[in-house]
Amino acid sequence: NKYLLMKAQVAMEYIIIIGFVIAVSIPLIFLFYNYAIKSQYSVILSQADVSAEKIAEAIEVMSYYDEPSKMSIRVTFPQHVREAYVGDGEIYLKIDTYSGATDIVKYIQANATGTIGTWPGVHIITIESKRNYVLVTEATG
Repeated sequence: NKYLLMKAQVAMEYIIIIGFVIAVSIPLIFLFYNYAIKSQYSVILSQADVSAEKIAEAIEVMSYYDEPSKMSIRVTFPQHVREAYVGDGEIYLKIDTYSGATDIVKYIQANATGTIGTWPGVHIITIESKRNYVLVTEATG
């Protein structure tokens, strides 16, 4: 009888230890997962910001040249870009994140217009000086 009580006590101690480990592990797993997601989206937003800035700089440079000057730049768009356009004095990217959409806007002095694709990966963008504006187009295919 005493032997059974000792076995029961050992079994109960193991159950308590396992319960404690699970109780501590679940919040830690959630915390690390949350941190990983936030880090991933931080990288995505940073990459989108760098790409938008590179496009803005190229537009500003081309605005000082006469027609038919043009240049091509290569930028990399991250995943989750929902919208992208050039116009109204800005370069605008809308990025889907874990907490909703985030806007990345780069203001430009030049009168520019154009469209940019939203797929992830490398984009070859042509910035062309026109008579009174800068045209932004993208090579497809």
